[in-house]
Amino acid sequence: MARGRMLAAACAAATSGVLAVLATPGESQALFAASFFVLVPLLAAIDGAGVRHAFVLGHVTGMVAIAWGFSWISTLLERYAGLPGPAAAVVLLLFAAAFALQFSIPAAAFAYLRRRSGCSALACFPAAFALTSVLLPTIFPLDLAIVWAEHPRWIQLADVGGVTLVTFVVVSIHAGIYDTLRAAARRRVREALVRSAATVLVAGAVAGYGTYRMHAIDEALSDARRVRFGLVQGNMAIEEVFAPGGAEAILRKHQRASADLEREGAEILVWGETAYPFGPWLGRDRTEDLPPSHPYRIRRGFSRPLVVGYVDEAPGDPFPWNTARVLHEDGRFGDRYDKVYLLMFGEYVPLVDPEWFQSMFPTASHLHRGTGPAVLRVSGLRAGPLICYEDVLEGYVREVADLGVDVFVNLTNDAWFGKGREPHEHLALAVFRTVEHRRAMVRAVTTGVSAHIDPVGRIVARTRVTDPAVEGPRPADTLLADVAVVPAGTLETFYARWPFAAPVGYVLLLVLSARRRRSRRSPDGDTPT
Repeated sequence: MARGRMLAAACAAATSGVLAVLATPGESQALFAASFFVLVPLLAAIDGAGVRHAFVLGHVTGMVAIAWGFSWISTLLERYAGLPGPAAAVVLLLFAAAFALQFSIPAAAFAYLRRRSGCSALACFPAAFALTSVLLPTIFPLDLAIVWAEHPRWIQLADVGGVTLVTFVVVSIHAGIYDTLRAAARRRVREALVRSAATVLVAGAVAGYGTYRMHAIDEALSDARRVRFGLVQGNMAIEEVFAPGGAEAILRKHQRASADLEREGAEILVWGETAYPFGPWLGRDRTEDLPPSHPYRIRRGFSRPLVVGYVDEAPGDPFPWNTARVLHEDGRFGDRYDKVYLLMFGEYVPLVDPEWFQSMFPTASHLHRGTGPAVLRVSGLRAGPLICYEDVLEGYVREVADLGVDVFVNLTNDAWFGKGREPHEHLALAVFRTVEHRRAMVRAVTTGVSAHIDPVGRIVARTRVTDPAVEGPRPADTLLADVAVVPAGTLETFYARWPFAAPVGYVLLLVLSARRRRSRRSPDGDTPT
């Protein structure tokens, strides 16, 4: 590929990376219109390119999208790991380079299949992209379906094939638009009309299915039991816990907010991840709250049952657990859940001695891993607990749902990320879990975004994002959520029964596309249809 053409192709690939970020929920409103064109420039760049060049161009798209979309990683490392700005930027770029494979692998696959069988972009690129989403190991999900997260009508297919099926459809529309533009540029009017009609048909079918399913689910839930959750967003900075009197102030803030929510009719209260700052006083074996005279007693000024997050410790054990526990109205502790999926280097240290690592990076933690998914029984409900980013892990949430839960309850501490993109991206990715399993989710997040997401993926209510480390101490925010309870065994989805059907379908599409079009390939390598 000539140098000038390669430069133009690289600019086009970078444009796809920019569009991916602009279409993703963040600090500002996502550009919904951009969601229909994200990968069109990349497809134009790699069409006709060799496999190696296509891989490089896909990597350009991924590097731009991930380095910008995950820019909060650099901020996190500067603020809490003590890395200087240039070092934090290098780590971010290495992260982006590793996970840009989400874009470069399907780009190379398309280039290979295009040359081998002359298949159109629509015939093979969406399946390659979606299958890469399924198979590529990542720390954080990279589902392109996120561009539709705030538009529930477009994501209802998640109840059939999970979030990757929505990604498949998103990319199918990109590919269909590219095929249409390519045919029009070559003055193949009939082909352009056929491809544009196919693209419109796909988009219309997705929106139509979404409209139908939303209406059906809303109708099914019209007489469902409603439980009023009261979510407390403590708006506490990480540093506040360690400041003189800071932990006591955090506890009082949560207690006052809980009392206010109880007066407003809350039936179940939820505090965020590690919101209770005196976990060591409770211990692993404690069966009831601290005495009324104890300054660190949890229940003070309110009486409703509470799901509370805290760091749990055992005597003589150097490493704690990240725990969520039920505190019943009578002051007894109920079910416990310990976080299973720990964040690498943030919550556990791989490969090296964790005590040595913590001596080098004092803000790092090493926690015990929980034994598996659990159910928190509270006020007659079976709540599925998810701590921090567990609510964006498709496979793990499926394990929790399989326990027969009525509602998902997420406890998160996103204070590490300030007011950047991460809290909004986190919420957007969590939305898909509610559609996949037709269960509502409530999210109590220490600095936002706390939210109520209903079983069709609507964000019914949400709070603001705060950054008390920069803005100074702030009062707690609260959110009341009237949650439709979906009993276990009702509204079961195809995805819940057959979660691997969609990935098998992607493989079959790729195989059939290559085999069927080999014999129909025209002399110039283009497909005639």
